[in-house]
Formats: sequence, structure tokens, C-alpha cells
Amino acid sequence: MAINFTDLSDNQKLDVADLIQKLESIDGALADIQTERAAAQSEWSVREQELNAEKNTLKQNMRNIRKPTLEVAKI
Repeated sequence: MAINFTDLSDNQKLDVADLIQKLESIDGALADIQTERAAAQSEWSVREQELNAEKNTLKQNMRNIRKPTLEVAKI
């Protein structure tokens, strides 16, 4: 079994070359978007961690204001 293709004219070859270049250009733009997204998410993650660290510090400071004591009942 053989697969046969029709011959391309010179105009068709030029059209195919143009389409391939356009597809590659779009792939490049998509890669740029993915890189930009990853950089933004990384920055957001750092900011989120900083806020959570400050929140934890504030909570610990509140806990340190009043320490509980536990009296053990005598049996």
C-alpha cells in the first residue's frame, strides 16, 4: 500500500511556506505568554508568602499578650 500526494505548484509551495512561518510565529507568541504567566505567578506566590508570614507574626504577637495557665485539680 502506498500513499500518493499530488504535486504542488510554485504558488502552493509559497503559500505553504507562508503558513508554516505564521504557525511558528503564533507558537512563539504562545510561549511568550506562558513565560509571562509563570513569572507573574511566581511573583504572586512570593507576595502571598510574605503576607502569610506577617499574618503569622501578628497572630503570635497576639497570643503572647495573654498566656493561659492550667490548674491541675487535686484528686
